[in-house]
Amino acid sequence: MTDGVFNNSDDFFRDMESIYGQGEEMLSDPDADRLLEGLNAEQKAAVTHLNGPLLILAGAGSGKTRVITYRIAYMIRKHNVAPSSILAITFTNKAANEMRQRIEALIGDRSKFIWCGTFHSIFARILRRHAELLGYTKNFSIIDTDDQAKLIKDSMKELDIADSQFKPRSIQNEISNAKNQFHDTEEYSILAGKDYFQSVVARVYKRYQEKLLANNAMDFDDILVNMVKLLENNPDIRELYRNKFNYIMVDEYQDTNMPQYRAVMQLAQGSGNICVVGDDDQSIYSFRGADVRLILKFEKDFPGSQVIKLEENYRSTKTILNAANCVIANNKKRKSKHLRTEGAEGDKIIVMNADTGNGEADFVARTIKMMADKGKFKYSDCAVLYRMNALSRNIETSLHNMGIPFRVYGGMRFYDRKEIKDILAYLKLINDTNDNIAFERIINVPKRGIGDATIEKIRQYAMSGDTSMFDVAMHAVDYPELVRSASKICSFTDLINSMREKLVEGELDFAQFVDYVENESGIIEEITEQREKKGEIIDRVENLKELLSEAAEYDKAHRAEPVDMDTLEIDDGDGLPVEVDDDFFFDTATSDTTEGILGLYLENASLFTEGDDYNDNDDYVKLMTIHSAKGLEFGAVFIIGMEEGVFPSYRSIQSIEDTEEERRLMYVAITRAKKNLFIVLSKQRMLFGQTNCNQPSRFIREINPELLYLMGSKREAPKDVPEGKTNREKSRQSIASAIKSQFTAEKANARREDALSPSDLFEGMKVIHPRFGEGVILKVEPVGGDALITVDFDGMRKNMLANSAGLKKG
Repeated sequence: MTDGVFNNSDDFFRDMESIYGQGEEMLSDPDADRLLEGLNAEQKAAVTHLNGPLLILAGAGSGKTRVITYRIAYMIRKHNVAPSSILAITFTNKAANEMRQRIEALIGDRSKFIWCGTFHSIFARILRRHAELLGYTKNFSIIDTDDQAKLIKDSMKELDIADSQFKPRSIQNEISNAKNQFHDTEEYSILAGKDYFQSVVARVYKRYQEKLLANNAMDFDDILVNMVKLLENNPDIRELYRNKFNYIMVDEYQDTNMPQYRAVMQLAQGSGNICVVGDDDQSIYSFRGADVRLILKFEKDFPGSQVIKLEENYRSTKTILNAANCVIANNKKRKSKHLRTEGAEGDKIIVMNADTGNGEADFVARTIKMMADKGKFKYSDCAVLYRMNALSRNIETSLHNMGIPFRVYGGMRFYDRKEIKDILAYLKLINDTNDNIAFERIINVPKRGIGDATIEKIRQYAMSGDTSMFDVAMHAVDYPELVRSASKICSFTDLINSMREKLVEGELDFAQFVDYVENESGIIEEITEQREKKGEIIDRVENLKELLSEAAEYDKAHRAEPVDMDTLEIDDGDGLPVEVDDDFFFDTATSDTTEGILGLYLENASLFTEGDDYNDNDDYVKLMTIHSAKGLEFGAVFIIGMEEGVFPSYRSIQSIEDTEEERRLMYVAITRAKKNLFIVLSKQRMLFGQTNCNQPSRFIREINPELLYLMGSKREAPKDVPEGKTNREKSRQSIASAIKSQFTAEKANARREDALSPSDLFEGMKVIHPRFGEGVILKVEPVGGDALITVDFDGMRKNMLANSAGLKKG
């Protein structure tokens, strides 16, 4: 297919659908209006909207997925909209798969023409078609965060920057932020100026990008940024996709960052038929670059936009929704919404004021056990949510001691396990021998006696010769410093080449080929030997078997019947033949060869997103951060750690914007609950090695007291309790008083006499350390009643906790 402009795109894509057997279904479906049955007025208005910009403000539990899928189905069945002209974007593969399945159930096979996927998957697919314009080849690889960290460390090592002085993760985050703000290496270097840390980042950033390009690789941020560059710098390609995508839908719009926003704006400026769905009250990912202002200014970006609010909740009780409304109403920068339900009033929200963190955990475990024993909920109906991962420790212990099955989400993903990453590296190198990252990972896996020094020499030869490490390894005998190890090195390259030949032969399906690689690589043999020696409990071979199951399922879903597209030509409206690429019309990319399936699979594995491995089929309690819980729902929810400094966090209360995001996080946590909600706090908690007595969270005080049932340790009863109150009423009132009371932090470790406290410290302050002498504070970050500080002692940077540092004024 050329990069020319399709002038008659609607007719063009309709013709394509007719060629694939869709033409007979393109007439308006007389039963289309049945899709509107059972929808409330707001949902119906959203589903029937067709042309022009539309903002759907979908409150929690308001049925937005149903609205999105029904709207797409209605467009096709009622208005004859070509499925191939619809672009539907969401944020996770899990959400995209659910959307596809629902649409297929409504319109059948025509759903395969709709482009439905995540930002990264859709953009990566487009970038492969035009990769040469950006300096890449179409088989570029997509690196995950682990490989990204390795490249950062390698870049630092090459630049003689010690990771003891600068944390690679900090540099990695800074580079990601730079890309999200569209600062390339040159711009960032200029903006860094004389700032020491940023000047170091600028050097690493430049080397890191050079290494990415040399490896024909992009990181996640590059996919978004390069998509914007492709559209903004190539008018013909921009028009091509504007003409193709006449209808654009973006889910979870409140989570978009600037690159995603700019790409969507470029595409939507064509037809103007853009529909975004989201809830500014659930914007909780600013740390990833999400900007809540983008959904708030949608009406300015698209004048004349219709705005529809979905405020009827189908998930939670009235009590829970009223509590959520109470909390979020305290935010100033938001679109006005008020959740409502026709459902039951429901139980009051239980607020448990425990004595300690252990008491908090004991309450949670015993309550879950009691509800399960009485048949009120299954374990899988219960979730424990927390602001920070550190809070899960006590909960895990209590659940374990009571024999309650549980799972902690946010742990190691399937694709992050060593044996899986090793096999994926083999597959990547077989797919593209220019992939130096994959080469370095597996040249000595299993062990072949090829040491780090030898690998470093291969790297240096590759850099100086502007070639791949695999190419150098293939000709190891030609390099003086590699001659001694040449036989070992060449045996590895011969193995990869033989695997490549087996792939191209095409005699094996994808699962058979993966099985062949697992065995021929020697990885299974090595794991088996290690297991016998060490008596490992976890069988890593089982993970590799699971990979075979996944490979078989992926092959089945993406194997296409061979179609001779070379002989298929369509007139573009000007009498000029247009080359046709079937992947351009179908949502689900397919291939009729195992080699093609491999390429598709590797991209899918690279774009695996957080939350995609969530499974609610097994009966166990879910433990997760509130961020991880977004989009999920549970019968009973326990929100723990509800104290100032924990939730909201110390860092967030430094600014209004951050505090409002914490409040949105609380709103998300509350609205995960369907029937019962428990808010748990403790009078005393050990966290980060310190015992603190923080005051109860402001979010509790923001909830109407009539919605709460207060439990826990009694404080001293207030003196103004009227006579005639029952003991229960007195107890509850005293607990209410305790929740509203102020507490002072209790220091676990006494500071040295005259030592500065965390609240005394500020950036630029001169201090004296008992061991390192005079220094200047570069950074102060409040954490857990303490502060993590960075101090420059005459060129030597040290990170330390303020309470134990013993600093004095300089």
